[in-house]
Amino acid sequence: MTVIKALYESSDVRGKAHVSCIKYRNLNNIAHYHSDYELVYVNFGNATVTVNEKKFNLSSSDCVFIGSNDIHYIQSDEFTVITVLKAGNKFFGSLFASKKLHSPIINTDLNIESFFNSIRAELKENSDFSGSMSDSIATQLFIR
Repeated sequence: MTVIKALYESSDVRGKAHVSCIKYRNLNNIAHYHSDYELVYVNFGNATVTVNEKKFNLSSSDCVFIGSNDIHYIQSDEFTVITVLKAGNKFFGSLFASKKLHSPIINTDLNIESFFNSIRAELKENSDFSGSMSDSIATQLFIR
């Protein structure tokens, strides 16, 4: 049995919304876990996302779901652009409580990038209802 050393990462989902949606370039991180759920979407380039010791080689428009407390890390090429959506476990946990995915790879026919762009726009607007709108858009994506 392999023992993976991983750091616990506290939630960076803060504010009115229960989601964060951040775009990165050349994302490379170490093995870590957190209570948030996470969608990793490759906007451009190539990345390897390792989830609980299983490697997934992703390219443009690929997306992977990372469950709460799954040990994971991302290694990407120099010019790769990745968007990471984190969804707080306390708010979204009931959506996933009794569900188990056959594969963490998400169907890209869902137009994920459009959902992410809408969430990022709402979070940037930061109006009275931006948090609720962001959560609603994320909920729609997760249900689909």
